[in-house]
This record gives sequence, C-alpha cells and structure tokens, in this order.
Amino acid sequence: MYHIGLLIMSALAYLAPEFLKEGRLCWLRSPLYVVTNGKKKSYYFTDEEFNRARGSVRGEVERCKGLGALDIEDARESMFSPEYQRLETIEYSSAGHNLLIDLMSSDVSPRKKFIFDKVDFSQIAE
Repeated sequence: MYHIGLLIMSALAYLAPEFLKEGRLCWLRSPLYVVTNGKKKSYYFTDEEFNRARGSVRGEVERCKGLGALDIEDARESMFSPEYQRLETIEYSSAGHNLLIDLMSSDVSPRKKFIFDKVDFSQIAE
C-alpha cells in the first residue's frame, strides 16, 4: 500500500522538492475495514481504530487490502465524503527527505546498508 506513495513521493522529491518542503503533499487514506450492518456501513482506517470499536461492531466485517478491494460506492463514501475523509498532510523533514532519496535512488549500496543495519535476520525463518 505504501510503495505507490513512496514512488510518487520520490518522483516529487526529484522533480518538485519545494512541493514537499512546503508541506503540500497529502495522503488520502482508504479504509482498512468496512463493516456492513444492513444498509449502514462503517469505515475503520487503522487496526487500532477497529480494535477499539471491536466490541460494538455488528455486521459483516471486510478487511480491505487496498483501494482495489473497495467498490466504487464505498470508495466514494469513505474517501470523499466529509464524514469519513482522512486527508493527512505529510510532514517534511530533511532527514526523511535524504533517506527517501538514498533508498529510492539507482545506487543500491545505501539500500543494502539500510537493510543490513535495520533488519534482524535471526527472526526470519524459511
């Protein structure tokens, strides 16, 4: 889900870095859970939000893997109606910008270093 956003963000970092620095990049969230109870639908955008409401949730619960899992009406209602819309501004930081450029560049060595420094391979099993 985040990989497309990172591709767009890295393109903007190269083509229009001021756009990012001015705090004009936003993330329009799609729901992670759609709960249908008769004709009423409820939308939950994070696991934490859904877990807080879990005791009061009634109806059929659908976990959405991404935008493709939403039908057109659910996408319209959950993302573009003022009642549910989650539009979050992405805060700019020079450290984040530099990390984005390092990890998304054609040079493999910063990605390799990042992975070997940050991933605990003892936790990965086949």
